[in-house]
Amino acid sequence: MKGLHNCLRRHVQYRGKLLRNLSPAFRDRQEEEQRRAGQGWQEQNLIFCTRKGTPLTANHLLYQHFRQLLVKAGLPEVTFHDLRHSVATMLLA
Repeated sequence: MKGLHNCLRRHVQYRGKLLRNLSPAFRDRQEEEQRRAGQGWQEQNLIFCTRKGTPLTANHLLYQHFRQLLVKAGLPEVTFHDLRHSVATMLLA
C-alpha cells in the first residue's frame, strides 16, 4: 500500500510554449541557480524547484521560506498550522 505522501504527488505535463512564455526574469533566475549549483544541479525538468534542481517539499517551503518571511515581517514564530486557526477565528468574528 502506498503511503499518503506518495498519493499526493502530481505530475503535470507541459509543452514548450509554456516555457517560452515564462518571464525572462524567472528563466534568468533559474539559469543562475543552475550555474551556482554547478555539478550539484540535478536536472529534472521542473519549473519550481530547489536551488539544486530537486522537487520542492512541504518541509522545504515551510522551513526555508515561511520562517524567513515571518522574521522579515517582524512577526512571532508560528507554525503553518497555527495560521489555519487564526484565519478560522477571524472568519467567525
